[in-house]
Amino acid sequence: LSRLVSRLEAGAVGLRISYLDNRGVLREIVNRATQSGFAVSDLNTVRAGGGEAESELDRDDRRDRDLPEAGTRPTAVEVTMVLTGRGEVNRLVAELSELDGVLGVRTGAAATEE
Repeated sequence: LSRLVSRLEAGAVGLRISYLDNRGVLREIVNRATQSGFAVSDLNTVRAGGGEAESELDRDDRRDRDLPEAGTRPTAVEVTMVLTGRGEVNRLVAELSELDGVLGVRTGAAATEE
C-alpha cells in the first residue's frame, strides 16, 4: 500500500496479506474476496526480502516446460490489494487468516494514485 498514497477512495479498504508461495494461496485469496462481495484492484506482490514474487502464470509455464521448482524452501510473499464492495471485511479477514499457508492479514484505509 506504500505506493498508493493519495486520496481516500470511498468504500475501499486495503489488505496486506503475508503467505507462503507456491501453494496456490494467492488464487484462493482472490477467490474468497470476490465470493465475499468485493472487487479486487491494485494487487501487488513482493517476496519477503524484496523483489517481485513469481506469478502463478510464470510458475505454470515453468511446470509445463518441466523446469525445476524455483526453490525447495517455502518463500514468504506479501500481497497488497484494494477491495471495494459490500462484503463484510471483518468476516473476510477472519476467513483469510484461517487459510492454509496464510501467515498474516492486516487491513487499512485504501488510497488511490493521483
